[in-house]
Amino acid sequence: MWYKVNIIVMQSLIIISKNPEKSLEKALLIVKDKKVDKFDLEILKFEKALGIEDVRDFKKKLILKPFGKERVVILNIPEGATIEAQNSMLKILEEPSESLNIIILAKNEELFLPTIISRCKIITIKEGWKTSETSLKLDQIESLDSIGDKLYLAQNLGKDKKEALIFLEDLILETKEQMINFGKKNDREVTRYKNLIKVLNKYYFDLKNTNVSPRLILENLFLSL
Repeated sequence: MWYKVNIIVMQSLIIISKNPEKSLEKALLIVKDKKVDKFDLEILKFEKALGIEDVRDFKKKLILKPFGKERVVILNIPEGATIEAQNSMLKILEEPSESLNIIILAKNEELFLPTIISRCKIITIKEGWKTSETSLKLDQIESLDSIGDKLYLAQNLGKDKKEALIFLEDLILETKEQMINFGKKNDREVTRYKNLIKVLNKYYFDLKNTNVSPRLILENLFLSL
C-alpha cells in the first residue's frame, strides 16, 4: 500500500474530484512528498472512458523498471473506464509489483466497480469545502489571534471524521512542502517544521485510531499551535 501520511502507505490510489486540475495537483503533491524521481513518473491521460485496448497498452508500460526505488503511473481518466477495462485492471491493482504505484484520477467514485474500489485507497476532494478553510496553511492557522476563531474553524472542519482526516492529510503534505520550499536556507525553520509535522501526525493518528470526536481533536490541535 502506497499513499503515506505517517503510518499510511498505499500502492493503489483513486483521487476523486469534479475538477481534473485539482485531482492532478493533489496527485503531484503526493508524488513530490514521496520523493519519486521525475524519470519514474508517467502521466497517461484519456479524454474518453478507458477501454480494454487502452488497458492492454497500459500493461505494457508497467514492465519498465524504475530508475530509483519506486515508479508512479498516474492514470488520468475523468470519465472512468469500461467494465471490461476495469476487470482487466483487477490483477494489476491486486498484485502490483513492489516498485509500482498507481494513482487513478476520476470525476466520480460511482464510475468504478466495487472490486476496484476495494483494492484502492480513495481520496475525495470535496467541492463543497470553502477554499478559505480547506486550503489553509499551518502558519495561517497559527496566526489566528482569537481562541474563538480557532474553535469555530474546528467546528466547521470537525463535522465529519472522513473529511477531517482528509483535511489533516492535506495539512501534513502542505506543511512538508512549506518546509522544503522555505526552510532550505534556514535550519531553524527546518527544525520548526519538523516539530510541527510530528504534532500533526500525532493528532492524525489519534483521529484515525480512536473514537474521540473530530471536532475535539481539531480543537486541541488548533489551540496547541
